[in-house]
Amino acid sequence: MKVKIYVPDMECDSCSTLLKRRFEKIEGVEHTVFSSDAVDISFDEHKVQKEKLLQTITNAGYRASLHPFEKKNLKERKREFLEKKEKFAHEWKIIWYSLALFILLS
Repeated sequence: MKVKIYVPDMECDSCSTLLKRRFEKIEGVEHTVFSSDAVDISFDEHKVQKEKLLQTITNAGYRASLHPFEKKNLKERKREFLEKKEKFAHEWKIIWYSLALFILLS
């Protein structure tokens, strides 16, 4: 059986390599083909279920769905960044450290 799983958070070859290694450990996964925002997976449905494949991607820290994700415009992304600070905690730290470093070096 083949399935296309959309993974919009894959940004580089290391992302696909990480997921490929995880899929290689799952019995029943036969072949994977990665594109910029999705992965096509051939698998034996008697050995592994779609939900297991989705969970593998989610456990690696990526969003995954059998349906394409809606793209957010800049205004929606900005609002989410400002409202959900715990989701973007790492990015907020980078901003604060950069600001502090700029002030110290000024």
